[in-house]
Amino acid sequence: MKNTLYLTLGGKGGVGKTILATLIADYLKTNSIPFAAFDCDLENCGKAAAFSTAFPEAQKANLRSVADCDKLLSVAAENPITLVDLPANASGDFMGWWESVATPETLEALNLRIVGLGCITPEAGSFASVAQWANALQDSMSYIVGLNHRTMQRVAIPKEEMFREYFQSKVGKQFREALQPKEIEIAGLYDGSMALLARSGMLPSEAAASAKIPILDRSRIKTWTNRVHNQLSATLSL
Repeated sequence: MKNTLYLTLGGKGGVGKTILATLIADYLKTNSIPFAAFDCDLENCGKAAAFSTAFPEAQKANLRSVADCDKLLSVAAENPITLVDLPANASGDFMGWWESVATPETLEALNLRIVGLGCITPEAGSFASVAQWANALQDSMSYIVGLNHRTMQRVAIPKEEMFREYFQSKVGKQFREALQPKEIEIAGLYDGSMALLARSGMLPSEAAASAKIPILDRSRIKTWTNRVHNQLSATLSL
């Protein structure tokens, strides 16, 4: 069985890449599944919403360092699962290196498969960066798309209507037909609860059980987290 390297993809900040990475780390840790992790968003490191704040075990890597990029693949080749949170607009620092070393032959020799984690929101343009990555990387990896609702909806809206660009645009249809990504819906979380979660510096499951978080917010965070965890159990195919 091949080891798996999960990479968050996307050029636009604020779409939820770090949220998705944090939810996956939370799922793996909660289920006692061993994994390695890297936080490559050095500008965000140390801030409340940073991946390495919620998961301090994550190593830090500078994408402008060839040695650090090489280390990502070396560590991934030695671990069943490696989770990497890339910063926004990482393609300039990362893509050239990737194309030079992550050839099918190299990945086969490393016994490694790559899964791209693309996150999009209902906002126009959020899918463009994921499509750009996919256009460059094509089928050198498989894809999971996080459909991040961002705001809490009181009325159920079909995902095909919520994420029009992804489901209805020509590029979106081509992406889904050619690469057949798996999908995870990230429901909207009440803004106040999300702010408390970010400031807590904890993984979602930890915050949902912490007496430092008001009980109603804990309940919202727990429900929100469980919805994603239930999808991950099937989507990650561990």
